[in-house]
Amino acid sequence: MHWRVVSCDNYFAMPPLDTLTLAGKSGKTYQLRIYAWKHPFKRLAGVYAVMERAIEPGSAPAYTTIYIGETDNVRTVFAAHEKRECFEMYYANTIGVLPEPDAEWRAAIVADLCAALDPPCNRQNST
Repeated sequence: MHWRVVSCDNYFAMPPLDTLTLAGKSGKTYQLRIYAWKHPFKRLAGVYAVMERAIEPGSAPAYTTIYIGETDNVRTVFAAHEKRECFEMYYANTIGVLPEPDAEWRAAIVADLCAALDPPCNRQNST
């Protein structure tokens, strides 16, 4: 499988809070841009990670991956997300985004990351 880089500079209204690299089970790494939960996204297809961001005084932010998903429009995916209760239970407060226009690539990336990270809201019986 070959990987490609997708430019995403024109898709975001404001700069990210941070960037974060996640590794999939395959060993492939993915760099996500981290945004606040209520960020005003423009229309964008991609992989997203719902995360909890915690900061201890004097330390760098720590991220916990709660859910990995994919969509053809990040702007609208959270309006009525089926895992909303699970996100709240795990204190979701940030969203990591990896732009990817191709649906097959998005599905492969989600599977790779879920296999490595086992996010709690991706588990079958999660709320």
